[in-house]
Amino acid sequence: MAQSSKALVIGLSSLVLVACGGGEAPAPETPSLDVTTRANRIQLIWSSEIAGEYNLYRDADGAAGADDFALFQQLPSSAISYNIPASVHLFDWESEQQFYLEGCNLNGCARSPTFTITAETNRLATGYFKASNAIAAKADRLGSSLGIDDSGSVMVVGAPFEDSNATGVILGDGSLDGQPIDNRSVDGYVPAPESGAAYVYAINFLGEWVQLNYLKAPYITPAIDPDSAEQALQNGDQFGYAVAMSGNGVYLAVGAPLEDGGCAQLDDDACSDRLIDNSAVDSGAVYIYERINSEWFFINYIKPEIAVPGARFGASLSFNFSGNTLAIGAPNDSMGDSGIFNDDESPDMNLVSADSGAVYVIVRTGTALWDLQAIVKSPVVTANEEFGTVVALSDEGDTLAVGVQQENGSDAGVYNEGDSATFSFLGDSV
Repeated sequence: MAQSSKALVIGLSSLVLVACGGGEAPAPETPSLDVTTRANRIQLIWSSEIAGEYNLYRDADGAAGADDFALFQQLPSSAISYNIPASVHLFDWESEQQFYLEGCNLNGCARSPTFTITAETNRLATGYFKASNAIAAKADRLGSSLGIDDSGSVMVVGAPFEDSNATGVILGDGSLDGQPIDNRSVDGYVPAPESGAAYVYAINFLGEWVQLNYLKAPYITPAIDPDSAEQALQNGDQFGYAVAMSGNGVYLAVGAPLEDGGCAQLDDDACSDRLIDNSAVDSGAVYIYERINSEWFFINYIKPEIAVPGARFGASLSFNFSGNTLAIGAPNDSMGDSGIFNDDESPDMNLVSADSGAVYVIVRTGTALWDLQAIVKSPVVTANEEFGTVVALSDEGDTLAVGVQQENGSDAGVYNEGDSATFSFLGDSV
């Protein structure tokens, strides 16, 4: 991801001595400074034995300004690098800001020549990600879903149509001995069509984005048998169709809305083979991972308490900041009851409304243990509205927003609880 910008580093190998006061004593040693463009940052690296401090100065007006440099960042003597924040959508590229680095000890200061961050640097600071096992003519749909932590340093990318027959968690990009990612281009390779995958990236100590893990479901239905209509229905879980990362970057959820598991018991091991149970076609599932140091570990397989065929549970996901609350959309759920069902309350399963949709909210109650907190349905259930197409939780986890992409209401505006028109428009045919 890193590219050096020659335009930035011309003349930076030497420093100019400037007076900071103080007699005939030796000046600081000259640092060797390198400027490198990385995704969303400009990285400065230098080496020196100056015992005082470093100061980075900036002229925000750039070359067109009045040469008005001001202190931008003060750094300790132990510093050997600094990342200038340069988010592509926030940085003022057109101003062509100018910088120089100054190092001082008790006997003097050394200042680098001025360097300029140009508009061209915008292109070099834009991150570009491709799957580590990408090959031509494979429509993996990498980027169909995205999740990122609040610090912007850990990211997950879904590829729901990826067709590798690998399973589980693979460290890095698969180049380590004993953990290769399958080469899908070799003759005779047997794929798992639309099984799906997710790729996790993070910024390392050098400021570079690297791949932490390649994730696949723990179990994948064997490849389609052309003579088996049943297996054709069961293939293609689309793991990675939806992904969500907690704000703190510790928990990751991956949705597989076409997963076929029929053993639903939430966090109940009564079904020892539930990962290979395919009795509820396209009911959907969610896989939860926890990050320990720099590696992700699979910790939970989540199904609703009643696996509804075709519900597409896991088609949308949202974590709160701490990763203790997770909202899961099932936009094709067919339960016909309306309202919110908390804790041990249950909807009337005798009521059916095809593709009306539902949202499940689950909470962590212990290490790798989850409880259902609520099932949320539209206040007025209508068939084919797909309630739960998109979900979003606040950082605290106490506010939930639900998208209903096929809703047909004819009224416009915002309706709050207590308004006379509240919900009156639901179910209209527009």
